[in-house]
Amino acid sequence: MSLDVVIVNFHSTRLIGRTVALAREFGGEAAGIIVVDNSPGDGAADVVRAAAPDARVITNPVNLGYAAAVNRAMSAAEAEIVLLLNPDVHRICGRFQDVWDTFGDQRVAAVVTRLLDVDGRLARHCFTAPRPFDLVAEDLALAERFPRWQRPRRYRMLDWDYRSRRQVDAATGACLFLRRSAFGDVGPFDEHFFVYYEETDWLVRAKRRGWRTMFVPTVEAVHASGGSSPDGRAERSLLLLESQHRYADKHFGRVTGAALRGSLVGLDAARAARHALGGNGRDVASARDRIRVHLTGRAPRPPSGAGAEVEYAPSLEAVAPADWDRLAGNAGHVFATPEWLGTWWRWYGGGRRALVGLVRRESQLVAILPLTVWWGMGVPVLRFVGHGPSDQLGPICGPLTDPGLASAVAGGLASIPLRRFLLLAELVPEDQGLGRLVGGRTLYTDESPLLRFEQDSWDEFLRDRGRNFRQQARRFPKRLAKLGPVSYRLASDPEALDRDLDILFDLHRRRWEGVETPFLAAAGFHRDFAARAMERGWLRLWFLEVGGRAVAGLYGFRFNGVEALYQAGRDPAFAAHPLGFTLIAHAVEQALTDGMREYHLLRGGERYKARFANRERTLETIGAARGADARLLLAAASAARGRSLGLRRRTVDRTPTPRPPSGAEASSDSTVGARGRGCR
Repeated sequence: MSLDVVIVNFHSTRLIGRTVALAREFGGEAAGIIVVDNSPGDGAADVVRAAAPDARVITNPVNLGYAAAVNRAMSAAEAEIVLLLNPDVHRICGRFQDVWDTFGDQRVAAVVTRLLDVDGRLARHCFTAPRPFDLVAEDLALAERFPRWQRPRRYRMLDWDYRSRRQVDAATGACLFLRRSAFGDVGPFDEHFFVYYEETDWLVRAKRRGWRTMFVPTVEAVHASGGSSPDGRAERSLLLLESQHRYADKHFGRVTGAALRGSLVGLDAARAARHALGGNGRDVASARDRIRVHLTGRAPRPPSGAGAEVEYAPSLEAVAPADWDRLAGNAGHVFATPEWLGTWWRWYGGGRRALVGLVRRESQLVAILPLTVWWGMGVPVLRFVGHGPSDQLGPICGPLTDPGLASAVAGGLASIPLRRFLLLAELVPEDQGLGRLVGGRTLYTDESPLLRFEQDSWDEFLRDRGRNFRQQARRFPKRLAKLGPVSYRLASDPEALDRDLDILFDLHRRRWEGVETPFLAAAGFHRDFAARAMERGWLRLWFLEVGGRAVAGLYGFRFNGVEALYQAGRDPAFAAHPLGFTLIAHAVEQALTDGMREYHLLRGGERYKARFANRERTLETIGAARGADARLLLAAASAARGRSLGLRRRTVDRTPTPRPPSGAEASSDSTVGARGRGCR
């Protein structure tokens, strides 16, 4: 008799050691223990390993919900019989042999036991397959109000004493035995159910495929209902309500589901009015919360991580400047700063809605989720503020390799206050694992090479490069000097910045033979930001001059120990000379001399980058969806391979045309919409 016991932890540290011991006591020492940790960092995993060193612990970076946790555990299970055991089950009485004998009928997919509450009272946890009337009857407590009315009593099976073996349609899953081969046949738990109704959905699906669920009265479990669910009775009731609506939409159809939702809205509106007349503010608020779930189909998620709290604000200004500076420093790139993103919003945010997630732990802000909403194909599309000109995006926080932080961020994204949306997370470092946290799919990737300094001086750097590189770095400036005195100039005068940017844009335009590149299209934006970057000491605007005339320009930034090359331009009249290599070599030398840790060459496949880089970093663009229409849109966008194909561009790859901020004069270079950074 082989048995695996699956326990899902969500802040159940004080219970889970006893639950593991209970599982071994009931199933024997040979029983396998699989614990899925939906709240990493709360100490439960350590308790499990101490109680059962051979237990398998599967850690989710965030609370993915009960159904997703069970699916991960079932994938790891090896025994044919698997017990789903809640951490708030105190005791199991009876013999596993009785359960095993019941599974001797090869048509049995699941076995449920008697459940008692902690006071020894029978918990009526078995049901017939729910119908629309049953859900309304539960809301109105018709079985209790009209005890002689058989129709609501039939759903709750109130005329049965739970003392006889019998087949049932559905039951709560506090102590539920499953046949693993049946799980493979019926399919996994539906992960659209965050918590509650997932076992009802599965058991009903199993019945439709010819499987049976049997109740065994000789095995009895004591269950402290709600002890392993999200804290707070009100919060649990809203999550139950969300899952009820998901079940109705799935099993009764959207029309019936919408009618049910409308009926419940009417009932709760009447309750709110009655409570308002009675001056009961708490019950009014409760009714309004229920109405919100009826209308949106989504309940608030329990706090993510170890005490993380999430709120969404409608403006970037909701973030305190000191907090944003601190978190941008943790993120480690200029594209996370309030200067960059604030400038982006002034130029690109007109007519758009901001949705700024603020994730806190122990009252301290640990992550900013700066999102913007636009509508594509009738679905809200969420993108990170800064898309288009930025070379890196994502949550503004420290590395997501920290499990606690990853849990908090994933919880923040799971708490987005929209019923349906398509999240397009662009240019996120692959090693951050954001796609896994949000359950998204990678649409495409970009390479972003960088140079990590491993030397203390330029001479050492050249010595470690190849002979050809070393000779060219020394020879090219000398060859250029035959045309006139060679000098390097770093823009440092705020009064002359506009003129220097004119030179840069002119060199860039001439390099691309007059083509209006996305960089030129965003000239107004870059003029605005460059002024702010110069004030902060971040701007690195270099010019290579021959005989006092600028022949090449390099536009970059220095931030938090990292220098980045963003754009460049050169005079095609000097095409015989490697101006770009010469100027970049000088910029790299100065970055090394000034103690920078890294020099980022950013996106683009130019050959010169491979000559300088010694590391590759992959940036991925991730799509994640909530809602059937959003998932369909994501599937269509994913099918359009290559970001430039028409379908993908129409659905998920649009950047708005830059608009001059109020009071600013439009630049002649900012009349064409910028999408990406384009030619480099």
